[in-house]
Amino acid sequence: MSRLALPTKQRRMKARAASAIGPVLAVAAMPTAVGSATGRPVHPPRATGAIAHGTPAGAMPFVVALVAHGRAPGQGLQCGATVVAPTVVVTAAHCVANQSADAFDVVAGTVWLSRSGQQRVPVARSRAYPGWVANIDHGDVAVLTLARALPEPAVRLDLSRLRAGTRLTIAGWGLTAGSRQLSDRLLQTTLRVRRDGYCRRYDDVYRTSWDMCASDLPRDACDGDSGGPAFVRARGRLELAGVISWGSAHCPSRHGMPGFYSRLSGIRSWLEQTIAAAQRP
Repeated sequence: MSRLALPTKQRRMKARAASAIGPVLAVAAMPTAVGSATGRPVHPPRATGAIAHGTPAGAMPFVVALVAHGRAPGQGLQCGATVVAPTVVVTAAHCVANQSADAFDVVAGTVWLSRSGQQRVPVARSRAYPGWVANIDHGDVAVLTLARALPEPAVRLDLSRLRAGTRLTIAGWGLTAGSRQLSDRLLQTTLRVRRDGYCRRYDDVYRTSWDMCASDLPRDACDGDSGGPAFVRARGRLELAGVISWGSAHCPSRHGMPGFYSRLSGIRSWLEQTIAAAQRP
């Protein structure tokens, strides 16, 4: 089935305009506190009905917001991103496509978009994966170099090929289920990687080397979550294995459609070289 023939219009999960639509998730559990230096859990989550399909993310200092330069985070949010080195973050290529690097700032140091104490750093350079093509989205990844270092800890990369059934943790500041407003607080949810055959039912240009899909409805990623992390838990800590790319026009999907993610393992050589180059003076 062609992408254009899907039962619901697909969407990239980038925040739209100033008004409303931003990173979104959907789960139900208490915050999972995460050790700031290693991503190791401090205590396990406990079930609660406090948030519709969503979990407050607790401390994930390596998850940051990509915002329009000079705009307040709540109004200028564009996408999520992840700190992988003191001066380097990873996001989705479509989040920064056709715009200069100085159009963006990274906001870090808080799980709340509206509260004081945030650290705001301009983006100095951006480089998208050269194999990425708009509306195809293989390798939908960009590496951003910051104007100065963040004090936030960097997360490690997991560049192994994830198997079906692997649990992914995703995070962002987006719409909660049934809402058209940004979440002021960073949210997270956990999904499962689906089999490649299932993914191909919704994307006829799906490529196993670059792409993966995940779902656990009604939990999902939505508009504005683009560029945010898809973590796996390895060796007792969170490690970055993918980047949120695109999904159903409805959130959560009404037709069982999963969300789609860019595998970091598929662009390993380019990613490692680009992150290393981004840290050179």
